[in-house]
Amino acid sequence: MSLKKSFLPAVMAVCIIGASVYMSSWDVRNEETHSPVMLSGEETISVQGKAAGAAEDPYDLENKLVGTKQVMDDGIAYKVETYQEFEIFKSEDGSTVKEIPTSNFNYLRYRIGK
Repeated sequence: MSLKKSFLPAVMAVCIIGASVYMSSWDVRNEETHSPVMLSGEETISVQGKAAGAAEDPYDLENKLVGTKQVMDDGIAYKVETYQEFEIFKSEDGSTVKEIPTSNFNYLRYRIGK
C-alpha cells in the first residue's frame, strides 16, 4: 500500500514537468521565428513592415537623472534619485540629433544616516 502512495505523486510530478517542458519548448520555437501564431498573412506583413521601418531610425535608450529628493519612511531618512529613460537619436558622425523622453522611470533609494 505504501508503494502506491509514493508512486502516484512521482507519476504526477513527471507529468507536470513533462507538460511544462513541452509548453516552454513551444514558446521558444515561436519566439525564434518572430511570427505570431494566430494572425493571418496580411497582418503578419504589416508587423514585418513596422519592424523594417524601425531599423531605419536607430536610437539608443539612456537613463538620465531628472530629480532627487529626501523622504522619511518609518522615521528613517532616504535620498531618492529619479531617472527617466530617453530615446537618443544620433547622426552618422555620432552627434546627438534629438532626445525623446519616454514614460519609463527608475528610482534609486539610498539610506541617509543610521
